[in-house]
Amino acid sequence: MNQALIKDDTRESPSLTIIDILMKKGAQVQYSDPYIPVDPITRKYAFNLTSIDLIAKNIQSFDMVLLATDHDDFDYDLLEKEAKLILDTRGKYSKSEKVVKS
Repeated sequence: MNQALIKDDTRESPSLTIIDILMKKGAQVQYSDPYIPVDPITRKYAFNLTSIDLIAKNIQSFDMVLLATDHDDFDYDLLEKEAKLILDTRGKYSKSEKVVKS
């Protein structure tokens, strides 16, 4: 199977479930994924979201960054520097006052 197709297949993505839970609880959610520029409509979800750039201004605007996907394209140093709080579900950070591991 083509590697690009594997990366772009979001049907079984746990991130969609997380987005759904957070939205149902009233959170304002945005996402960043270099492989998924527009969140596709699936059988279960239709969020109408588009990927945002991980630049300092955007990162600083959030109360929390939830790291649910591990991409080599992410600037993890920038995320740690600019985020107020990071919920790290991927184990990318070892020690930081800003990071909560999950």
